[in-house]
Amino acid sequence: MNALLHTSIAVHQAAQRAVEAAAPLPLTWNPQPQLPSQVLPALDQMFAWGRGIVAVIGIIGVLYCAGKMVVGKSGRSDLAAEGVGGLLWTFMGIFLMLVAVSVVMMLLSPPARDDGPVPMPTYEPDPEFTGTV
Repeated sequence: MNALLHTSIAVHQAAQRAVEAAAPLPLTWNPQPQLPSQVLPALDQMFAWGRGIVAVIGIIGVLYCAGKMVVGKSGRSDLAAEGVGGLLWTFMGIFLMLVAVSVVMMLLSPPARDDGPVPMPTYEPDPEFTGTV
C-alpha cells in the first residue's frame, strides 16, 4: 500500500513539474476579435426564450415524475423507482441548462474595464467606545 501511495505522489509531483516547466504560448490578436454590438441583445433574448421553454418542460417533467411516484405507491414499486430516477435526470437537465447559458453569456460578453483595484471597506474602531452598549 505504501508503494502505491509513494508512486502516486511521485507521479503527481512529476506532472506538476511538467506543468510548471511548460510556458504558455504567447497569443495576441491583431485586431482584437469582437462580436458586433447587435448580436448580444438578440442572443440574450434567444437564451431567455430557451430558459423559459426549459423551465416549462422541467415543471412538466417534475409533475410527470411525481405522478409516477404516486401511481407507484399503490403497489407498483418499479414505477415509483422510475419516477425517482426521472426526477434526478430532470433536475440535472435544468441545472445543466442554467450553467450552460451562464457560461456562454460570460464567454460572449465584452471584457470588463479594468479601473484598478476595488477599495476594500475598512473598520476603524471608535477610540471613545468603552465596551458597553
